[in-house]
Order: sequence, then C-alpha cells, then structure tokens
Amino acid sequence: MKKLIINSIVCVVLSLSSYASSGPDASLTMYKTDLLEVSLDNILQKEIFAKADYNLDNNNLEFITEKEIRFIQIFNNDNVLEFQLQVGSKKVRINKNILDKGVYKLGFIVKGQERIEFLGVKVN
Repeated sequence: MKKLIINSIVCVVLSLSSYASSGPDASLTMYKTDLLEVSLDNILQKEIFAKADYNLDNNNLEFITEKEIRFIQIFNNDNVLEFQLQVGSKKVRINKNILDKGVYKLGFIVKGQERIEFLGVKVN
C-alpha cells in the first residue's frame, strides 16, 4: 500500500510539473530586428494583437488587432505620457520618427474594454 501511495504521488507531481513548465517557452516577442523590438506584456494579449510589423518604405510600426483600438498612448521609459493618438480601427500605424532611441510602452485602449493593453517597444 505504501508503494502505491508513493507511486501515485510521483505520477501526480511529474504530470503537474510538465504542465507548469510550458509557460516559459511561450515567446512574448511579436517583432524583432536590429532596429526595434515589440513585445507583449502577457501571453493573453495574443488574443488581441494579431500582428506587429515594421514597414521600411514609410518607417511605420504597423499593428493588426482583433478588436477596434480607440486610442494609443505612448509612454517613455520614465512612464511619462508623450503622445495620445486617436485610432478607431483594427489597423494601427505609428511613424517611427516620433520615437527616439529608447524603451517605450504603448498603451492600447480597446473599444469595450476598461483595461489598457500595453506593449513594450525598444528602439535601437
């Protein structure tokens, strides 16, 4: 009986540890080049943000979302609001020229949602 209990505990612990280890493998990076990097704040945001890209022709950061974005707020590394841009679309373009080298947070205000969705942007 003692062996049965120990074997059951070992099986439960091993199965739980295999589920718990799946988290760190999931990447939060949406886009990365030598020029810039865009990353999610958490893995659940993959349901909102379908795509992030950078258009070299016009220097635009481009986002495609599953839900309409009402506004974008751009915060610098000191969490100071630098810009607020009205959007009203699922397709968002931000010209890179408004971002100097550094780390930024983009706050996406989603239609019908109270919580702001933040993305991290690092400009090299």
